[in-house]
Amino acid sequence: MNVSDLVSTGTPQSTGSSPPASSPGVAVPKLTKRTSVANLMNEKDVDINGVETLNRTRSTGENRPSTTEERESESETDGQSDGDSDNGKAEDSVREPSSLSVKPSKPRRYQNVPVWAQDWTAPGDTKPATHTARNANTFYAPSITGTVPYEDLTRRVSTWVYAVLLKSIQKSDYKYIELEFKLGRIIHKETDKRISVPVTTESAINPDNKDFVFVPGVEQHMYQSLGKFIEDLMHPHDAQRKAQKFKTIALRIVDYSYNVGAARENQGIPRRVRVSKDSKTGRETAIEKLRISDLWLSLPNELVDLKISLSLEKPVENDDQLQKLQATNRPVNIRIKARDSYIHPATCCQIDMTRIIDGKDKLKPPTFEVECELMTPELLDRHRKLIHEAENGVVNGDAGIAYEELIRCFVDNGRAIARQFLR
Repeated sequence: MNVSDLVSTGTPQSTGSSPPASSPGVAVPKLTKRTSVANLMNEKDVDINGVETLNRTRSTGENRPSTTEERESESETDGQSDGDSDNGKAEDSVREPSSLSVKPSKPRRYQNVPVWAQDWTAPGDTKPATHTARNANTFYAPSITGTVPYEDLTRRVSTWVYAVLLKSIQKSDYKYIELEFKLGRIIHKETDKRISVPVTTESAINPDNKDFVFVPGVEQHMYQSLGKFIEDLMHPHDAQRKAQKFKTIALRIVDYSYNVGAARENQGIPRRVRVSKDSKTGRETAIEKLRISDLWLSLPNELVDLKISLSLEKPVENDDQLQKLQATNRPVNIRIKARDSYIHPATCCQIDMTRIIDGKDKLKPPTFEVECELMTPELLDRHRKLIHEAENGVVNGDAGIAYEELIRCFVDNGRAIARQFLR
């Protein structure tokens, strides 16, 4: 006889050996599940009153009925095997109540985003604030003086531009002005490595330092990364982000540079004329570029530095003079350029990305240059308004603020381009 036989039939069964000894006329007591050894081995737990308790550790047992119908079927079979009402009542107390059925637990889901998971929004602003927001001021005053203190690097660049325009360039040449920055690295001549300035923030470097030299250009992977970055600004993947409007121009040109005279005063740079030939149309244009002044910005937290230049680009409009120049001189260098320009009217800037091949040695690997030019008409307009305020004795007027904001935006474009290489 085994335990399962007792549970299933309620009566001892023959095991093939001698039948169990019993007195004639005395019924063998029926074994219910409550008094059976099998109950100690099954998956249900009951308290002292016979009420089922939850036991999650047995919820995955192999013998557990998988459905409510199977559990009810098992309970009905057990009740029929008891044979009398008393045993049936005892069995009812062991049955699993439907209210105690174990349901799989699910993670709690919030109907609204909890406070601790929400993005912080400045008062009166409908968009999440970012670390670059300049106007997200939750205080009652911008500073103890009630004004916003000027940012030192922007003031330094603004003062430099203003001084060069006022003292180093004739007003008749204002229309030829070019203000641009180039990406590259400030290199120490002795170590042939990028300089390590003992500061941890952006700083202006005096280009008159004879130990330093600025080497323009970026690596190919940085050049490609910047192209993808600008394309993403034009066509953002995030639908909530506003697309930036750019005007694009693609040029394929060949530049021929010719020396046309002695070096300018106080500079070792000879006068040079650049003749650009459009590879598609064959049209030629010539300009004489005169470098007026430079200012270097060291960005120790970025992979590149900036070189800001103020130059004059005077066109050579005399065709006879140009033909004579080409006939009597050999080009100092030849540069084959594939240039993609992105004009951003909102910030009055034009970004030029240029892939360059040496025309005299085409086996050399190409180089990659990135520069950004500030639109001259906007610069001159704000410069004239600032001059007008100064002549009328206006101090800290709107023209000065507008002038500095234009330069700040120009420098910010340099920051944005340099920082995207670390994304």
